[in-house]
Amino acid sequence: MVTDVTADLCLQVRFEDAKTVKLEDGRMVTEFDARSTAERIWVLAGGVLANVAVAWSSLLAGALVAGVPTKDLLPGIRISAVDDEAFARTGLKAADVLLRIGGLDLNFSGAEVRQTVAFINQLPAGRPVEMLVQRGTEEVLLTANTITDPNTGLQRLGVMIETNSQRVLAKAEGFSEAAGVATDVLTKLLDEQVKALEGLFTGMGPGEMVGPVGIVKQGEDLMAAEGLLGIFIFFVTVNLNLAFINALPLPALDGGKALFVLAEQVSGQRLDENKKQDVELAFLLLVVLGLGSVTIKDVGHLFESK
Repeated sequence: MVTDVTADLCLQVRFEDAKTVKLEDGRMVTEFDARSTAERIWVLAGGVLANVAVAWSSLLAGALVAGVPTKDLLPGIRISAVDDEAFARTGLKAADVLLRIGGLDLNFSGAEVRQTVAFINQLPAGRPVEMLVQRGTEEVLLTANTITDPNTGLQRLGVMIETNSQRVLAKAEGFSEAAGVATDVLTKLLDEQVKALEGLFTGMGPGEMVGPVGIVKQGEDLMAAEGLLGIFIFFVTVNLNLAFINALPLPALDGGKALFVLAEQVSGQRLDENKKQDVELAFLLLVVLGLGSVTIKDVGHLFESK
């Protein structure tokens, strides 16, 4: 699944009707700005709701026709990658499942990466920690030494971890069952987006900013792993990404425009249009610079993988 909070800020520019109308105070505004607060909020929500509707409808059709790939959560936290240094220090191997680390019990379905990382960060420096690990069909007791991050002073194991889950294909027999599958998968995907966004800002999750090149690469990886189903997953996820990003209360996005509308409602007066445009322009410039930066990073990753 594409769970990264992508920098596909392909901003859905809304070309408002250029026609203007005169308000009671004599000011000229666009027909959109002349509408009531509720009407403007509804118009701004249209793009977000449309993307969500497309994603949900696609999942509904997929559940009826071929099944929708999804994940069932399993107990523990899976180790996804371990280098030689980390193996020598911790004894952990890729595909191991952490069931307990120190006093933190992880032997239940839905154990979260963020909470696990937060616990490891606060372990005492220089003191070995005991871990219970599932390795294949066996449970193994390990003693690991953490390392101290030189920048933050926090403790780390130095391994890559992820939620422990297994892939399942959710196939529905009828419309009502398919609607349930679509709603369940949609909810899980949106939850992943929220957690990815949190991880992007806290450094305690899988969140990673990628640009257009990274998005295409993710699509290729999904197609290689899932075939035609990968294209379907990618299409659904991109629509949800667009809905999620566009709903954020940031300038130039529909969420930001809605925030301006609500600010006008609370203050009881219209915001200066020129100032709003200046704020949106400044944000767009930051987006362009950010996209340029992550695109350079994505291209570098492409060459590193070859």
